[in-house]
Amino acid sequence: MSITWLSILAVAAAVVMLVLIRLIRSRSRSGPAHTADKGIAVGKRLRCTTRPRDRAIGVFINGSFYRARIIDLRQPTLEHGEEVAFVRFENSAALVERIAEPTDH
Repeated sequence: MSITWLSILAVAAAVVMLVLIRLIRSRSRSGPAHTADKGIAVGKRLRCTTRPRDRAIGVFINGSFYRARIIDLRQPTLEHGEEVAFVRFENSAALVERIAEPTDH
């Protein structure tokens, strides 16, 4: 084989490898962003809990702990035991909104 054929073969192999790597990466994505389509619905009621090691307030979704953040930043911070509704994921945090307490008349 001449040098020309070897260089063409090397370029072809490199292109095939890049295509395969891209295909494998696109099929193996995982993380909080994909948890939303695996069982958690928008509006689902959750109870805030505290993670013991760092006292972070969050919620458990499908067995995994996610820090909880209120979608409306003007509201006070969340507290342990408070009931919230799931809105969406943002990075590794679960954005939630408070569930309005019924008022007694």
